[in-house]
Amino acid sequence: MTGPELLLRGPDVGQVAAALELALRTHRRDGHAPGGQLRDVAARIALAVPLVAACLPALLDAAGAEAAAAVREQVAGVAGSKTGTRPTPLGVSEASRRAGVSGRAVRAAAAAGRIKAAKHRVTGQWMITVADLGEWMEQRAA
Repeated sequence: MTGPELLLRGPDVGQVAAALELALRTHRRDGHAPGGQLRDVAARIALAVPLVAACLPALLDAAGAEAAAAVREQVAGVAGSKTGTRPTPLGVSEASRRAGVSGRAVRAAAAAGRIKAAKHRVTGQWMITVADLGEWMEQRAA
């Protein structure tokens, strides 16, 4: 990457990661793949804030498989509890795909409290654990 180096610290990196996530989603929606420099920036940001990046699928995709694997490894190492590692939450699109319902249905259930979910503090997106999604799917089936 040529040009001046960019130094971000503290919450600025998380905010840049969230903004880049939104830009990458728009880029993807418009049918564009991120170029080499954008992939490099995505990888650097993902590795700088792995706990944030783990919840930003477009950022991890743009960062590449190697950076995404490193992020997941770092998150698994710091997100441990007495019983093991904390599960990586799912976004609405992945949760809706797994449940076989629309994203709107998942968001409505989360907002109404029918499914245990939390809004990501940086992106504002609903995040749902696999276990909570399974409980909700069982409740819906009953």
